[in-house]
Amino acid sequence: MSEARADSIKHDIKPEDYITDLVHQFYTKVRQGALPGPAFNSIIKANWKHHLQVMCNFWSTILLYSKKYSADPMVKHLPIQLEKKNFNR
Repeated sequence: MSEARADSIKHDIKPEDYITDLVHQFYTKVRQGALPGPAFNSIIKANWKHHLQVMCNFWSTILLYSKKYSADPMVKHLPIQLEKKNFNR
């Protein structure tokens, strides 16, 4: 790939786009998997669109310091019944 083409690609794709793509790909796999899909689906139910936006905001804050997310992620995740096998996956 030429250097000019590489520079063009760098400017065409924004870091926020990378985060959005990664979050959506990750949660597509989570939702379809036997683990931990059911644990998340039982809590999120039909609110996946909202949850994905929240997760994009969270990772934007962590990676880009965008301050789009200000809640406490631990409080949100305490009700989820995850076992060690969920994390091993």
